[in-house]
Amino acid sequence: MQIIAVYLSKLEIVTQMLQGPSVDLLRVSTHIQRLIDIFKTDRLNSVEEIGKTMTTVEQHAAALGVTLTKPRIINGKQVHRSNQPSETLSDYFRVSFFLPYLDSLVVSLSERFSEKNRPAFEIFNLQPKVMKTMSK
Repeated sequence: MQIIAVYLSKLEIVTQMLQGPSVDLLRVSTHIQRLIDIFKTDRLNSVEEIGKTMTTVEQHAAALGVTLTKPRIINGKQVHRSNQPSETLSDYFRVSFFLPYLDSLVVSLSERFSEKNRPAFEIFNLQPKVMKTMSK
């Protein structure tokens, strides 16, 4: 949950921009491209990023009196759930949750706000309110 909270907080400005009275999809698209670059950088630095997150998670767990453990790893063939080998709890959460979540986020945002959608976003410039502010 902490991983999701961190990245949803980074997307909060986008949700506010999309829910505002005048939506500028070109501006939103530009902002999302910057966020995608940030998310890709976080993925490359996943060990450090998950370390920060795990520190917070461990503090919350300690406050609640919960012991964090990773699931046991089966060395045989396992077909009904993921079985990523990992040495530490941090590695387990990085491989099992952090990386797939970031990948999903990047792919989803990239598809919705790709350059091929830019012409559709530019149609919003045909609104009379926007055309008044444009130079000739």
